[in-house]
Amino acid sequence: TIHSCGDDLIQLINDILEYSKMEAGRLELEMKVMDLSPFLDNLVQLYSASAKAKSLALRLNVVPGTPAIIITDVRRLKQILGNLLSNAIKFTESGGVTLQVSAQPEAASKGGAQWRWRFAMTDTGIGIAPEHAGNLFNPYSQANAGISRRFGGTGLGLAVSFQLAKLLGGGLSLTQSIPGQGSTFVLEIVTPAQLETA
Repeated sequence: TIHSCGDDLIQLINDILEYSKMEAGRLELEMKVMDLSPFLDNLVQLYSASAKAKSLALRLNVVPGTPAIIITDVRRLKQILGNLLSNAIKFTESGGVTLQVSAQPEAASKGGAQWRWRFAMTDTGIGIAPEHAGNLFNPYSQANAGISRRFGGTGLGLAVSFQLAKLLGGGLSLTQSIPGQGSTFVLEIVTPAQLETA
């Protein structure tokens, strides 16, 4: 319990610091070349124990033809996907969580050819009622007071992830949610194009 509370406190402090930097316009991206496959495998492995503890299936689906290399801020991408994975597992009692990754060529810009990446996080959890969906990406906001009491959290993680997604040239959205059946969050980012495919 102490270890879990400590992790929650560290995450809260990090989220507050990140959000403060973004509001002040002082958050700088660190773009790096990264092999996609080991990054995704390590990400899923980090949350496999949490999923296993709840008897949830945790699946990774990389669509054929997806580039094997990505140029992005690796730390920020991991932060967003980690937040989505953590939430999906937290709010799912049975069934599972699936992360699907794909990419499509984007119209060339002044910087050259680009890829538009799509990371779709689908769960079979509690879902979100339509009247609460509009507030999800506001700081310190959760779907409703009952969710906060039952599951904890500050409601800041999605707000930070939403802003980071914009900095990475894309966006974060809730594309589907049915109360009692689950939700799908989609992260999109734009990166320089690579020739290698998975």
